[in-house]
Amino acid sequence: MLFQLMNLSGNTGYYKYQVSLIDSKNHKILDILPCRYKHELCTYFRKYSYEERCKVKYFISDLWETYKDISMTYFPKAKIVADRFHYFRYINNALNDVRKEVQKNLPKSERKYFFRSRKLFLSKKENLSEEQIERLEYILINYSEDLRIIYSEKETLLNIIHSDNTENAIYQLNDWIKRNSTIDIPKLNEVAKTYLHWSYEIKNSLEVPYSNGVIEGFNNKIKTLKRIAFGFKNFKRFRTRILLLD
Repeated sequence: MLFQLMNLSGNTGYYKYQVSLIDSKNHKILDILPCRYKHELCTYFRKYSYEERCKVKYFISDLWETYKDISMTYFPKAKIVADRFHYFRYINNALNDVRKEVQKNLPKSERKYFFRSRKLFLSKKENLSEEQIERLEYILINYSEDLRIIYSEKETLLNIIHSDNTENAIYQLNDWIKRNSTIDIPKLNEVAKTYLHWSYEIKNSLEVPYSNGVIEGFNNKIKTLKRIAFGFKNFKRFRTRILLLD
């Protein structure tokens, strides 16, 4: 079984976040838990026998330490896989923070080049038009060396994630983390240290084709359900309606 566990911003009942449990292989919602507190998750998974829990081969989650602990405790045979979208978001957020900082320190006459530039920086370069690439390169060359470096490292990491050569991708990831762990750019340094802490789980994500795509699809359905229903106060009703979506 491919088991995926992810935060769900339900804001229902007494808690802000609920937890989605998904069988990614069969595209099936297994359950919705009322909160992401560790003691609640432990109580839930203890209901299942050791033999049943050992059937889980992969445990996919975001970089939430509690989920890692849960997997190691209750799914001893499962390989923990960091979700690509969630760990790549760290470098994207760092890049966007640096972009905004550079823009903020520019005189008004120069800020026009940064107007609506967020998409330029966060999109994969090969997906941009020639005009967009020209504008992006103008900004990178003329305004900030730190911004140029962190953008380059973002693109390098993106290529590593999408590489077909797993062994080479892992080697390049090690090099990426080592290079940026000591770099004199605080935002990039923080990302590299986070990746170092989660390096085993991130490397696992390079070896298997599984990601959060399935659960994101379910979460989009749940958001639509909440919007149509104008929200849910009662968690049991919220859970029941979600399970009926499946």
